Amino acid sequence: MIKRNKNYTNLAKGYLFPEIAKRRKAFQAQHPEAKIISLGIGNTTDRTTESARRTEEMIVKQAQALQQTVEVFDRINQSVSALAQGIRVTVERMGEISDEKDQVQDSIQNISAVAQEMAASTQQVTTSLGSQNEVIAELVRQADNLNRDVRALDDAISKFII
Repeated sequence: MIKRNKNYTNLAKGYLFPEIAKRRKAFQAQHPEAKIISLGIGNTTDRTTESARRTEEMIVKQAQALQQTVEVFDRINQSVSALAQGIRVTVERMGEISDEKDQVQDSIQNISAVAQEMAASTQQVTTSLGSQNEVIAELVRQADNLNRDVRALDDAISKFII
């Protein structure tokens, strides 16, 4: 708020403008070649309509611009709030994904352990099959030997036939 200068109340009524006019007239008399620019107030009873109208237009435009600025900041605030909420949701989901990732890693490790056990079992079975094949091969040789022995016995028995 604008505060009024207290010293104006100390001036006598009608002092200011008549005093300025008197000093201007004296200066003009001493310096007739000087161009004096009058900065007087002029007629203060009439409204300076054009200036006042433009001022009012500017005030209205500034008020509209201010309102638009407030609306833009409101939209920005809403957007920032929505973005913050989106970030919160994303962070929560990232935590869930991290938990699920840990579970998947545990499952993969379990599957890997089972696969290793199966590979070891398969190796044992393969080794056992190899051993069994060797045993079977030996049994086949022995069976061939027995067959040969049986034929030899059959030949020998056929000679004793009565």
